[in-house]
Amino acid sequence: MHFDLTADQRLAQEMARAFAEKEIKPRAAEIDRTDEFPRDLYRRMGDLGLLGMTVPPEHGGAGADTLTWAVVQEELARASAAVADSQLLVKLMTDMLLHNGTEAQRRAYLPALVRGEKICVIAQTEPGTGSD
Repeated sequence: MHFDLTADQRLAQEMARAFAEKEIKPRAAEIDRTDEFPRDLYRRMGDLGLLGMTVPPEHGGAGADTLTWAVVQEELARASAAVADSQLLVKLMTDMLLHNGTEAQRRAYLPALVRGEKICVIAQTEPGTGSD
């Protein structure tokens, strides 16, 4: 069994590492302190293809596999858990749209989520628990 990363996975890892070191790490403490996520950073992640990596190309994504996404997630988390969590939220939302949304919903939301033009949230509630 072969466990090495592919050339494309290594390239994604290196790109994510460079981005995290240059643009996330210097801002990580401020993000944690203010509990706010800078929209410019979110859009930059979209420009680099870090949001919606596993979304198929016909919906604006790269069509990357889950391992590539996880390798990138690891690099982002190394610089800031908050930033990695925001990227995870995009993955959860895009996966929900891909698997459960209508084609009209996919066309309306996926490209903007992948580009970082729209943000997404997930709210859950039930008696005694929830996301509050």
